[in-house]
Amino acid sequence: MVDIVTRINNVVNGFVWGPFGLALLFCTGLWLSIRTGFFQFRRMGYWLRHTIGAIFTNKDVTAHTSKEDMAISQFQSMCTALAGTIGTGNIVGVATAIVSGGPGAIFWMWVMALLGMMTSFAENVLGVYYRRRNEKGEWSGGAMYYLTDGLGAKPGCKTVGRVLAVLFACFCILASFGIGNMSQINSIAGNMNAAFHLPYLATGLALMVVTALIVIGGLKRVAAVTEKLVPLMALFYIAGAFIIVVMHAGNIPAALAAIFRGAFNLNAAGGGALGYGISQTITWGFKRGAFSNEAGLGSAVMVNSASNVKEPVHQGMWGVFEVFADTIVVCTLTALVILTTGVVDLESGAVLAGVQDNALVGQAFTVAFGSFGPKFIAVSILLFAYSTTLGWSHYGTKAVEYLFGTTGSETSLQIDPGLIRCQTCVSAYISTAFLCGGTVTDPQKEYNLEFLTGRTNLAKDFEALLAEHEFAPHRTRRNGVNLIYVKSSASVERILAFMGAAEASARMNAQKAVKQLRNQINRQTNCDTANLGKTARANAQTTRAIRFLQEQGALETLPEVLQQAAAIRMENPDLSLTALCACFDPPVSKSGLSHRMKKLEALAEDLRRRLEENAEKEETK
Repeated sequence: MVDIVTRINNVVNGFVWGPFGLALLFCTGLWLSIRTGFFQFRRMGYWLRHTIGAIFTNKDVTAHTSKEDMAISQFQSMCTALAGTIGTGNIVGVATAIVSGGPGAIFWMWVMALLGMMTSFAENVLGVYYRRRNEKGEWSGGAMYYLTDGLGAKPGCKTVGRVLAVLFACFCILASFGIGNMSQINSIAGNMNAAFHLPYLATGLALMVVTALIVIGGLKRVAAVTEKLVPLMALFYIAGAFIIVVMHAGNIPAALAAIFRGAFNLNAAGGGALGYGISQTITWGFKRGAFSNEAGLGSAVMVNSASNVKEPVHQGMWGVFEVFADTIVVCTLTALVILTTGVVDLESGAVLAGVQDNALVGQAFTVAFGSFGPKFIAVSILLFAYSTTLGWSHYGTKAVEYLFGTTGSETSLQIDPGLIRCQTCVSAYISTAFLCGGTVTDPQKEYNLEFLTGRTNLAKDFEALLAEHEFAPHRTRRNGVNLIYVKSSASVERILAFMGAAEASARMNAQKAVKQLRNQINRQTNCDTANLGKTARANAQTTRAIRFLQEQGALETLPEVLQQAAAIRMENPDLSLTALCACFDPPVSKSGLSHRMKKLEALAEDLRRRLEENAEKEETK
């Protein structure tokens, strides 16, 4: 049985990592680079500014999502993707490439990585574009979905897309156990035993328990760990490697010369253990460039699709940066450590230190750090390999989810983006949703249009669809049913017109106009009524004051203008102050007449107060 599995594995590896598979990855990266105008070079400052640079300038990039939102931040998606790609291949794999293909293999590793940037870019764009939510509210994306919904949407390609998606998911599950877990854990256990004499079993059991506690918590817990682990491990290894390179800075020109000379020298790998010419140099360089960053493998896109980013191209730029960080930075530093410390022959790549290629980097660190070198590499491999285990555990989980679904309280039902790409399709979809479970209230009472569904994920997708077309939707849950509603009168009118119900929209607009007119008339009537009441109260108060002055015989003692004002008011007790002004000859101003009336009221009040004081004095006597 083992022999059968081994033979099958060798056949698959020979195809994937053979000339055909590597040439396919190379040509794909080259074609995408040409189609995008070599975006990775031409707009390098732009994508660096909007990825790693945005971490320090835009808090939304690192801000955690709410507990209800199952998406992860852009920074978390990058860290989790790097967790899956930065592994033992960045340390041991680079050493193997140099030994097997000579120093020139590093040049071709760079070439594959630089072209792979656009492959990773395209993967992430497709992943975000074709992603969907599962019944738990988590984003699910990756090659399975854009093969099914993207390629499968092409005429005559539905079956092909589905078959390829299933095959990818199956191979992804196998890889998650193989290169994603077993090989990583084996590297950790071996190095921890060599450096710290820890038993293999103890290391394996400890990692199993810790991994289970993290992975069972879902992607958000994995992302919470990787966003702390990945920067730590990257800085730890980069700092150590950089110190060694600086210590041997004088050897850097020779190392770079060996890389470029070996890339095109037919004898570049002649002294290597497995090298036999430029074909091996190119092959091993391409293998390392593709394997280290996984550009084109379709793995990292599964976690990038879970980002809370809305624009697919933006997430594509994170894919470019991930390849840059993994291969151009980490792998290059590893190569310079090996080539500058003198543990290999710069011409051939032959090991001079008398150690195996898997211990070559440790030997290089030993040259610089002494006995601390192997321990440093052991810790680095622990961090690198374990982060890969976390990343690939998630990839395997998503592949299983695609094949068998997830367990939840409801059957997942979501909007297929591939079916509603044009405005006409969106209009038809929304109108159908309204006919199936929509209501609109009487605009004479209130403005409200609702859509009802029992499917939570469908409700979320439908809300996002309405928001994308600026209908200002809201979502809530009432009596166990999901409710998506629009309350603004303008939004209700627009969505009715968008659905094709132009007549209903026009009728609603007419009813709204009538309602607005009626409300305006009511407001005016209420205002006039209030003014009339105010005028009547003011007139009654002035009339009482004048009558009091007459009864006390004080009116005849007042100036003529006040006597005139009092007489005209008593003759016209119901007229407003404005109308009363016209009764004077010549007419007086409203403010002038108001002053006279207030003067009469003040005089009456003063007279009343003095009479009361006199009465109190008489009673006292």
